[in-house]
Formats: sequence, structure tokens, C-alpha cells
Amino acid sequence: MADRRKVGATSEQLLVRIDGRYPGKEMNGDSIKYSCKEMSKRSGVPFTPHSLRRLYATTMYEATGHDIVQTKMATRHVSADVLMNHYINVNPSKEHEAIDRMLQMI
Repeated sequence: MADRRKVGATSEQLLVRIDGRYPGKEMNGDSIKYSCKEMSKRSGVPFTPHSLRRLYATTMYEATGHDIVQTKMATRHVSADVLMNHYINVNPSKEHEAIDRMLQMI
């Protein structure tokens, strides 16, 4: 967020350009795709804009205490089924914790 202030970003969009010819301007789909490709090459970790969307959905799902309705609203996704089946990656250790809590309730 500090970088956004430094470049005078006024857009409410989360991703804005920090350097280059248009600092502070919104990133469009092509610029996000290009940035992901470059970061993926430099880091050796393969990821795409879709990977970022999945990360956001999973993080939001966990942050809301596994509230699918809130996650659906935050991600602006139409279908909870698609969101759960294609975007949210359940952490196995969290799944085990949930099962343990359920067993304690019995």
C-alpha cells in the first residue's frame, strides 16, 4: 500500500503499476499476465494470473472462517460450486483440524 501512495495511485483497483511509463495507473489483463510471466521466469516458480485468483480465493476463504458466502462476494464469483471446486485449495492440515474439532463436539 505504501508503494501505491508513492506513485500517487488513485484507482481503487488492487493492482496498479508501480514503475514504468504509467506509475499509479491501473494494470489491465495484459499487463498483469506479462508481470506474472516475468516474475515466474525470474523466480523459477510457475504461476499465472489464475494462480493469483486461486490464492486470493483460498486466503479469503480461510480469513472469513470458511464462510463461502463472504468469499463468493469478495471474489465476485457467481457460483459457490465452481469457487469451491476450482479456486479454493483446502489446506490438508486445516482439514484435519476441522475434523478434530468435530470429533470433540461428539
